[in-house]
Amino acid sequence: MWLLLLVSCFEPTESGPGALVGRVLGPLDLPIADLQVQSLEARSVTDKDGAFAVQFKEPDQHVTFTFRGAFYRRVYRPEDAGQKVRVEVPELRDSPVTCRIDAPCKLAMSWDLGDGLSATASYACVPGGGGTIPGVPGRPATTATCGEMTVMDDGAMVVVSAPAKRTEIVVRGADGAAAPDCVVEVEGAVVAAAGSSFAASLVRPSVATAICRGVPALPAIVEPGRTAELVWSPDAPTLDLSAILPDAGAAWLLSDGSPSWLARLPGEGGVFRLPPIGPGTYRIGAARGTSPPEALVLALVDGPIPEAPGPGLVLGEIADGVVGTLRIEGEVRPLYAPGRR
Repeated sequence: MWLLLLVSCFEPTESGPGALVGRVLGPLDLPIADLQVQSLEARSVTDKDGAFAVQFKEPDQHVTFTFRGAFYRRVYRPEDAGQKVRVEVPELRDSPVTCRIDAPCKLAMSWDLGDGLSATASYACVPGGGGTIPGVPGRPATTATCGEMTVMDDGAMVVVSAPAKRTEIVVRGADGAAAPDCVVEVEGAVVAAAGSSFAASLVRPSVATAICRGVPALPAIVEPGRTAELVWSPDAPTLDLSAILPDAGAAWLLSDGSPSWLARLPGEGGVFRLPPIGPGTYRIGAARGTSPPEALVLALVDGPIPEAPGPGLVLGEIADGVVGTLRIEGEVRPLYAPGRR
């Protein structure tokens, strides 16, 4: 704990694997002052010159900030080492939106702005509705979900309903057989069974999840009109938080890949079942009783457990307000209770 306190008191003077240092600039190279720039571990407010210094830890080597109508993310790159980076917010505009849709949907837009900087914005579309998205990057979005979007010459966006397509979802075990007693959901809505599979009507890529006999399947991004397969295993790992969160009543797993997905973990008493996840980085969210997930006090990393051979889940308490990170570099053996770090 003392090490963490010492680190948090040290302000870096240049960028490196543990920090990003630089300036946030708007059009015409004008500095953006009083902007909160943050990582999972720290935050900074830009001064009159737009300067900031924010520390972070692997694998979450990035900073974020909100400016006008968009959320920005700047990732650390090896070429940033030893530098004071320039985070350049592009010219912005207010974008009118017209929603010619049949059902409410969330218009989610993203922009790849280069040099490790990206931006996202969203707008709640309702049938016959419309409005203006203020202060978003003044260029066409790299990706946009929610129906089919057309950008007019003046920058206005028109969203129309995309035709729904029948999509089949299959949940299988490692032996290829259909998983037993499954409840399948797409974006939180239960999907009806159709024989040995499940059928949904989709207009855009969506996250499909399943829980079979109390064990979650590995979530997947489902494309409209295509057959999707979710992988399930009765021997998937158990996440045991009972040592520090015996009253944890809910937990979630967020993949850090692209595209990412969010899944609820079944369990109780601080013990939850994980899907059969492979190597990668994931985030854990949990809540004590009725408390919000931000109340969690833990971090998760991959490492050996002294009481058992092979890799497993190691638990370490660090600071308030931190959502845990689960880092898997190899096979995770099932049913290991984590030990103290």
